Amino acid sequence: MGKPREGSQNPKKNGVNRETLPPIRGGRKFICPEIQDLCKQLLFSPAAQRHKQFLRAEQLHDEIQTNQNYPLEFLIYKITNRRLGSSDAIILAGRAIRPDLRLMIDQLTDSLELSPSDLQESMLSTQQLAAQLNISTKTLSRWRSQGLRWRKIRVIANRRKQVLFTEQAVELFKNANHSLIENASNFVRLNDTQREDILNAARKITAENPSFSFNQVATQAAAQTSTALETVRYLLEKHDKDHPDNVIIQQPHGLLNQKTTQLVIRAYRRGIKPSQIAERIGRSRTTIFRIILDHRIRELDYFDLTYITSRVYDRDDADEVILGRDLDQILDYHKLDAAAIDNQSLPDAILTLFQKPRLKDTAIRSLMVRYHYLKFKATHARNTLDRKHPKAGDVDSFMQLIEQIESIRSIIIQSHLPIVLSLVKRQLIDHPQHRAGLVVSLLVFAINILGNTIDHYDPSRSTTFNTSIKNRILKELAVKQAAIEKSGKASRRESESMLVDKLQKQIDRVTSLPRTA
Repeated sequence: MGKPREGSQNPKKNGVNRETLPPIRGGRKFICPEIQDLCKQLLFSPAAQRHKQFLRAEQLHDEIQTNQNYPLEFLIYKITNRRLGSSDAIILAGRAIRPDLRLMIDQLTDSLELSPSDLQESMLSTQQLAAQLNISTKTLSRWRSQGLRWRKIRVIANRRKQVLFTEQAVELFKNANHSLIENASNFVRLNDTQREDILNAARKITAENPSFSFNQVATQAAAQTSTALETVRYLLEKHDKDHPDNVIIQQPHGLLNQKTTQLVIRAYRRGIKPSQIAERIGRSRTTIFRIILDHRIRELDYFDLTYITSRVYDRDDADEVILGRDLDQILDYHKLDAAAIDNQSLPDAILTLFQKPRLKDTAIRSLMVRYHYLKFKATHARNTLDRKHPKAGDVDSFMQLIEQIESIRSIIIQSHLPIVLSLVKRQLIDHPQHRAGLVVSLLVFAINILGNTIDHYDPSRSTTFNTSIKNRILKELAVKQAAIEKSGKASRRESESMLVDKLQKQIDRVTSLPRTA
């Protein structure tokens, strides 16, 4: 079937099982960007379609074998019941697909207003399932990272949605994890004597090794008392919290220096749990969450949210007028024009990047209106954020707007890549012997112009975006080519893979929302 795509192909890299990768930003992180992109697109579907799609995603999750690889096109077909017919065969590893499908199910069900009665099947809450299996809710939460799928359902009206488990999901997990469930169910709670033995061991270790960290003390105490490390850690944390005047392990106080703060941010970006970061540097989880939140708030100011104003934005029904239709109802494409991307001087790997269907002018105009309105909303959200008493939920809401903005930006840019290629071909029509390196240099330059033009195009103008981008690219391409030829410098010959990589990086860069310095 071929090798899995880089980034998803190695389910156990550096000894880490990707089926149980740690959460990030208060939740779990997608492993495969392709599945994350698919999930974002599905969230724009009508509710009835999303209902069918999450049910198909559950069925697919249970069919995926972690030791096998699967084409992305197969996954899309199983979830959407539509075939793409793409020639770009992307292969993903099963061990990476399963956790991503659980996240997709989570987001799809969270986007729907479902109640248990709507689904007509028996489901258990976290507390009910934990009691049934004689385990803690914390253990059950860990099992969600190990293969137990769930849904987000609103059980009580006007209350937060709850995590619920279907009987089928529970049975499948039981069948695949007999020993894990048996060991957890047979867990024996510590008695008072055992607790005191562990605490005394920790006191002795701390007295003999004052410089030991919390984790070092817990590890040695666990080994000396033949107790699970997590049990010892929980016991020590609870003791020191309940007895602040008689703590066993003294935690450091005072302000964190810049080096330690940067260490926290780097670990957070790598997806390490805040609790693990707190343990490593000997600080409370509250301190770590505060550092991460402060960092996220500072990052908000780096987004360039330049937008085109409109009186419609101030209307009370602006959301309904501009965002009322689902995105898939707006998208309207021309048929793929193979002639526009035909270029015998370029390798097929490069041409593949430009084999994108073009949006019709009416669809582009609607997307542009939505694009600038979402930037207007993001600007308002950023300006009204309480910087003295920030809430993580407000930052999350802002980032959701950014994701929607970048999704629309990506659609517009991908749709105009064939135009960019055809304009570069037209510029080089008098140079039939041009090298691929020159074409790629001009393509990179033209793609950058495309990205810059999006933020300054006014959709209320009579001139279409296609006309604006064509005029600007042709004008600046002539200047760029003349500058290259005038310099007379011999450019370094690059391999096909290097040229493809250069183009892909440029496309990825302009697809993301611009950042200020």
